Amino acid sequence: MSDEKRIYETLEEEHLILTTLCEKFRASQDRGERTEILTELRRRLTAYLQATHATLYAALRKFEEARELIDDCEMEHEQLRQLMEQLRAAQSEDQQRQHFNAFFEVLHDHIEQQEGELFPFARGYLSPLDAVRLVLLFEEESERLLDD
Repeated sequence: MSDEKRIYETLEEEHLILTTLCEKFRASQDRGERTEILTELRRRLTAYLQATHATLYAALRKFEEARELIDDCEMEHEQLRQLMEQLRAAQSEDQQRQHFNAFFEVLHDHIEQQEGELFPFARGYLSPLDAVRLVLLFEEESERLLDD
């Protein structure tokens, strides 16, 4: 079991994908390329948010001690959705940059909270087998959403 990937590693990989897309967006000087990156970022973000909610958060919600932390994470999910829509709707380069900076800050804070607080908590409450099973559920849900 120790060689099998757990939900924590899977989500860390997703975090890396999202932050890499953000870095590409920030580095791009071409509006068309930024639009393509933003489309992919939105697609990946949507799948990540929904799959995380349906798997890890659902598994942890049964523990009273986790509810406040899960509520905080879900609040950040909603902020990320709203900021993504504002970013997509931005009319000017300045607006786009401003919305992107706000989006990236919330994403960064969310990743830090998940990896620094939620994952250690989950490791204390979920069995290693549960953490492996959640990977399968996460990947199934994420793939379904990405294929839509």
